[in-house]
Order: sequence, then C-alpha cells, then structure tokens
Amino acid sequence: MFPRLEIRQTFAAIGIQTEPGFFQIKQHRPMVNPKTEPSRLEIHRDPARIEIDADKAWDALAQGPHLATMLRIYAQGREAILEQIAEIVQKGDRMAAIHIPQDPVGEMATEWHRPIRIADAVAGPASYDNVDIRFIPDQLYFSYQPAQVTFDPLTPKLEIQYHPGKVNIYLRQKNHLEIRVVGLDARV
Repeated sequence: MFPRLEIRQTFAAIGIQTEPGFFQIKQHRPMVNPKTEPSRLEIHRDPARIEIDADKAWDALAQGPHLATMLRIYAQGREAILEQIAEIVQKGDRMAAIHIPQDPVGEMATEWHRPIRIADAVAGPASYDNVDIRFIPDQLYFSYQPAQVTFDPLTPKLEIQYHPGKVNIYLRQKNHLEIRVVGLDARV
C-alpha cells in the first residue's frame, strides 16, 4: 500500500447572539386645570319717585318767577292802560250825558272799589290743572354674565429612553487542519 496524505479540515464557525434595541417611553398624565367663574346677575334699581311741578299754581297766585311776571306785565301793560283810558272816557261821556236822570257821580262812586286792570296781568291763568304730578316707577337694570370655564392644559414631555441592542459575536468552533500520512509503515 502506498502512503498517502490525509487532510482533515474543520471550518471555523462563528456564533452570533443578538438582543434587539428598544425604546422605553413614559408620559405622565396630562392635567387640564379647569378654572370656573360662576355666572353673575346684577340688578340695579332706581327707586320710584314722584315729581310735583307747582310753578303754574304759584303763577296763578301771582307769586311765580319774578321775570315771568314782569314780562307778562310788560306784554299786557299797554292793553290794560288803553282799557283804563277807555273806561275813563266812558265815565266822562256819562258825566256829560245830562239827559239821563240818574246821578252819574253816585254810579261812579259804587264802581270806585275796582282795582286797576293792570293787576290782572300779574297773575297767570287759573286752572284746576295747575299742578303737574308725574310718577316715575322703579327702574330695574339687569346685567347678566354667563359662567365661563377656561382650561390651562399642562402636557408633560415624553420621557424617552433608548436601550441599544447587543450583538455578541463569538467563535463557536475553531478551524482545524490536520494533515497526516496514511499507509506508511513507520518501521521502515
């Protein structure tokens, strides 16, 4: 038998162990923080009142405002004086009428107590409606504000942690090469 070479070879084997990476995410609960303003109703009240205007009544009693009285005298004075002159003329005509049998002086004496007509211009017109009465009832004013709700949200940030993956590479089997001579008598 002839000697021959025998070669045995084992290949290297690499082992790979992996752990995948992962994220760890945390977030705390958000808070809404509501704030509420209650509704409001405000009522303002002006009390009732009565207004009495007695200016016309005082005017009818000749005790009204001084300026108004003077203006009335001024406006009616000329007419009152003309009436007085006409009355004096009538009295003169009566005294000149001698054909009337009654005594004109006696008649005029009975009318002597009448005041001068200009005094009528001092007082205003008399009326049952000289006092004005005005009643103003209560006045109510309403102001309403509805309730309001406001939100102040607080959103916390995310807490993110990344855990990287691991790769473990190792030699599972070494490579090996064995060469030997087979069929060789070692005694030779």
